[in-house]
Amino acid sequence: MARATLIDIARKAGVSRTTVSYVLNNKADARISPETRERILQAKMELDYQPNLVARSLRTRCTQTIGVMVGNMIVKNFMLAVAGIQKAAFRHHYHVLLADTQGRNESYIEHIKLLSQKNVDGLIIITATRYIDSKLPEFLAQLSIPTVFVNRPYSEEGTPLPVPTVYVDFEKAMYDAVQYLIGLGHKAIGFAGANMQNLSVKIRRDGYVKAMSQAELAIDPGWMVAEPEGLSTYAFGMKSAPKLIGKGVTAIVTVNDEVAAGVMHYAQQQGIKVPGQLSVIGHDNLDTVKYIQPRLTTVQHPSQEAGVMAFEMLLELMGDPEWKSKAEKALALYSTVLIRDSTDAPPA
Repeated sequence: MARATLIDIARKAGVSRTTVSYVLNNKADARISPETRERILQAKMELDYQPNLVARSLRTRCTQTIGVMVGNMIVKNFMLAVAGIQKAAFRHHYHVLLADTQGRNESYIEHIKLLSQKNVDGLIIITATRYIDSKLPEFLAQLSIPTVFVNRPYSEEGTPLPVPTVYVDFEKAMYDAVQYLIGLGHKAIGFAGANMQNLSVKIRRDGYVKAMSQAELAIDPGWMVAEPEGLSTYAFGMKSAPKLIGKGVTAIVTVNDEVAAGVMHYAQQQGIKVPGQLSVIGHDNLDTVKYIQPRLTTVQHPSQEAGVMAFEMLLELMGDPEWKSKAEKALALYSTVLIRDSTDAPPA
């Protein structure tokens, strides 16, 4: 069976080839009515029209391919962002080339070089909210490829870099979690954050401090547990729990679900009832939380939506001759507190 063409769609829909081209390429034209647009899309579906991407790339000098560099594919939120990008890219007939730095910050530039050699039309960089090598923005400027970051990168001086970004507001996420506990009546709330030199942890801590300050609740220095080189792990949760409980807190917010699991395990070992005597909130809504009892109240981040929005932002930049002037473009997304069984009012 012969491959359907734009002319075939035009004949079936009773319109010109130009009108079909405008609709299929999402070009705005006030003269094309919604009914005509729907008729063209219906004809496209019935004829099983598939665009000839090779011909299009030769004509437009575009490859219909984007490069995606991810900081570490084993991180759930990164995997979800990639899934969102792939979903949006497929919808717009784009291919995705993926590169994984496996957590090595120093290899970012090398991976971007490899992707650029594949003549990608644009780049999406998914990284943890962290300090970025100051050479990276300069390198991207020289490369002259539209680029969008997922999660906000910061300079080594601690200021957000002027690059197009879609990011989850982690400060607001922690703020909302603490506000929820305050609403339950808690006043002595601990923060288990591991390495405070980690920018992502510091941003969450800022959300904790902001919520406590706005509620005019004093923060005992012992309510924030950290280690200079500590990792946000189950073991850290086990280690931080006795310090916080010993300071009289009635609730603990943690930087992730692994730390929360450690806190809850320690409490259960000591016969401390969760949530009767201690409320616990995690972050990230990891798949493993389904095995924690009682069910963990946690914070879910819109990571897949971030991937979708990053592709949409990149698509807009790739179609804009003035894309270099859009460096300050940023879109914030907000998380959701998932209320389950590990939180309740403080003991009387």
